Amino acid sequence: ANYTPLCPIAAMQKAKNVGNSAARSLSEKWSTLSTPSALRRAKTAVTGPAKMQSDPLEAQRAELADYQGLISTLSACANTVSCAMDMLATAPKPLFDPLNRFYGGGMPGGPAITRLCTQLDTFASRTKESEVHIEGLQEKLRSLSERNSEEI
Repeated sequence: ANYTPLCPIAAMQKAKNVGNSAARSLSEKWSTLSTPSALRRAKTAVTGPAKMQSDPLEAQRAELADYQGLISTLSACANTVSCAMDMLATAPKPLFDPLNRFYGGGMPGGPAITRLCTQLDTFASRTKESEVHIEGLQEKLRSLSERNSEEI
């Protein structure tokens, strides 16, 4: 193979560099394992970096925080609307059978009750169809929230 012998000075320099890198890696390992350093990094990870005096981006950070609050509020509203629509769509279903039995067979008001049950059933099916739109809104809000979190 192509082996090039090193001169003694170059060999000593290379050995010294290996020793320095080993010593440096040991000190780096120690600094990552030392308790004060680890605690400082953990605190920074939890609380974020310390606030800068006269931060030129403070207004933009506040605006992003406000935007994140708006996204959270919209997400909560979408969840509430979704739950309310589900409840509203399923609420009258237990009434269908008793109403049809009571008003069935030519009783006065029977056709109106049948029409009411049909309309409520149509409302329930359309509500189920609209869930796709609510889920799309919630996914978009999650995406915006994640992107906003990255920028803060």
